[in-house]
Amino acid sequence: MNKIGNIQYLKYKGIRQLFVTYLLGGYNQSIQHVVIGWFTYNLTNSPILTSLTHGVAAIPNIITGPIGGYLADKFNRKNILIFTNISALIITTIFSYLISTSFFQVSWIFIFLFLKGIIYNLSGSSGRAILANLIPKNKRILTEATAITIAAYFIATTIIPPFAGKLFQLIGPALTLGTISISLFFAILIFYQIKMITPEEKAISPANFKEIFYFIKAKPILQLMLFSKSTIWMIITPFTHGILPIFAKDILNTDAVGLGILFTSLGLGGLAGSLVVLFLSKFHNIKAIVIIFMFLSCIAMLLLSVSNSMFSSIACLFIINLTVMGNLTYIQSNILFQSKDEFRGRISSIDSLNMAMAPIGNFSAGFLIEFYNISRSIQIGSFAGIIITILSIFLFPNLMDIKDKKQ
Repeated sequence: MNKIGNIQYLKYKGIRQLFVTYLLGGYNQSIQHVVIGWFTYNLTNSPILTSLTHGVAAIPNIITGPIGGYLADKFNRKNILIFTNISALIITTIFSYLISTSFFQVSWIFIFLFLKGIIYNLSGSSGRAILANLIPKNKRILTEATAITIAAYFIATTIIPPFAGKLFQLIGPALTLGTISISLFFAILIFYQIKMITPEEKAISPANFKEIFYFIKAKPILQLMLFSKSTIWMIITPFTHGILPIFAKDILNTDAVGLGILFTSLGLGGLAGSLVVLFLSKFHNIKAIVIIFMFLSCIAMLLLSVSNSMFSSIACLFIINLTVMGNLTYIQSNILFQSKDEFRGRISSIDSLNMAMAPIGNFSAGFLIEFYNISRSIQIGSFAGIIITILSIFLFPNLMDIKDKKQ
C-alpha cells in the first residue's frame, strides 16, 4: 500500500501535535528572517552584517550543541522543549520592545540572534530525537514521519514570508517580531500536552561521546551525509539564504514584500524537497541521492548568479531549497533510524555541529560581496560547492555499493 496515500504516520496524535509545532516554528523563522534581514540591511547597508544575521545563531552550536545532545539523552526531552520555548518567548518579547526604542543599537540584533541560537541548540537534539518516541517501535515509518513534520515547517515558510514583509510595512519591525512570542506561547501549550508512545531509553552509562564517534566510524553513508551537510551550511545556504536581502534590494530592486516572496520560493522548495524524500522512502535502495542533490544545488546557484528577474530568481531558489531540504530530511531520518534511542540526542547534536560552519560561510559571502559583487560572490560559492562535491566522490568511492535499510 502506498504510504503517501494512506498517510498512516498521521494517525498518531503525537505526530500531529509535532506537525503543528513545526508549522509554528516555520512561522517564527519566516518572520525573523524577513524582518531581521531587511531591517539590518536598511539600517547598516553592510553586506557582511546582513549576511551574518543568517549565521550568527549557529556560533554557540560548538558548545551548546553537544550539551543539548547530552541533555536529550539524560533528561526528559519534552520538558527540555517546554523550558527552552519559554526562554525563547521571554527573549523575543524583550527584543521586540527594544527594537522599538530610540536608543536601539545594531549590536543588540546579534545579541538577540546569539541568545536564540543558544536556546535552539539546547533544544534542537530533543526536538529531533523525540520524534522516534511518538511512533510504536514496530512501525517502520520514521522516514515518512520525519518528512511530513519537516514539510509542515516549509508549509509555513511558503505562506508566511510575503505576509511578514507586508506586516513589516504596516506595523513596523517591533510588533511584527512580537507575533513570534504569541506563536511560541501556543507551541509551549502543545509540547505540554504531548504524550510519548515509546518510552525514552536513557543512557545508563555516562553519556559521553566516544560511542557516538565509533558509531559514525562504522557507517560510511553517515560520514558522507555529515560531510555533505557541512557543505550545505558553509557554502550553499550562506551564498543563497544569507545574502537574500542584499540580492532582493540590489539586484531585483524590490521591497520587503518582494523579499518575502523570495523566501516563499525557498519555503516552497523546502516543502517539495521533504515530499520528494517522502516519495523515495517507498524504495529499498536509494543510491547516491546525496551527491545528486548537491550537484543540483550548485548548478541552481550558478543560474541564480546570472539572474536579474524575479521569475528566474524564484525558480532558482525553489530548486536550491528543494535539493537542500531533500538532503537534510534524508540525512535526519537516516540518523534517527540507525541510532539507538539512548544516544539519539547525542548523535543529533553531532549532526547539528555542522551548523557551526554557517558563520564562516556567511562572513565569506558578505566579504566577497564587499570586494566584488553579489553575482560574482554566488558564482564563487557555486564553484566551491561543485569542487567539494566532486571531492566527496573520491573520499567515498564505494558510495554506489551502499544500500539503505528500509525505514
